[in-house]
Amino acid sequence: MMRGIMQAFAKGAERNVRLLWSPTSLRSRVPGRQRRFRAWISIVVAGLVFVSCTSHYYTFTAESSQGTPLAFPERRAQPMKVCTVNLQSLPELTELLEARGHDVIPLSASDLSVQRPTDEDKACEVVVLLERAESDWYPEITNLGIAHFILTVLTIGTIPKSETGYVRFVLQIIQPSTRKTERILLETQVHRWNGWISYEIVRPIEMDGQYGRNRLRRNLRALSAIEAIGTRGQLSLEKSE
Repeated sequence: MMRGIMQAFAKGAERNVRLLWSPTSLRSRVPGRQRRFRAWISIVVAGLVFVSCTSHYYTFTAESSQGTPLAFPERRAQPMKVCTVNLQSLPELTELLEARGHDVIPLSASDLSVQRPTDEDKACEVVVLLERAESDWYPEITNLGIAHFILTVLTIGTIPKSETGYVRFVLQIIQPSTRKTERILLETQVHRWNGWISYEIVRPIEMDGQYGRNRLRRNLRALSAIEAIGTRGQLSLEKSE
């Protein structure tokens, strides 16, 4: 009889423990307000994951000091001796000059002396000087930007957060024989979009090589300006339709 009582007690204790730790029992012991709070936390975390999807698209500017767009270069160019000053920030432009058959002669920024002994007897037909370089690729965080980001999180990325940055160069192009001088502006703008909808739309554009194409087009117009000043003493501008 004692053994039967002990077995019944053990079965009852096992059943109570099973009920105590069952999921339905746990849910019944968690208040509704706490469950809603956990649901909101899950939504916010999911929103943070979604808005971390950042995509970009790019635009460029290449224009004269009067704001007129520069034209693309001619199909053929007469080789020239092009002296460059401080063009380390624009290596692709130097490569384009060399690819077109021009003799690129780097000069020292301090005293305009040649930097390679093989260039000592060469005379510059055109000089390209990087006068100013500015960069604001990552804009300063403002209260409005923080509010916009919070709105993006609360809408789970449906309302995207956008921001713009830029890299800007001012080049001075000189024809020594006539002392003709022109300034041109080169700029690349980046437009960032944070959010899962904008990511799906803008990301394929970014992956399609838009950044490289914009840099190439910008530098080709700068190449056109250098060749035009070196041969004709004036910029080659885009014709308005």
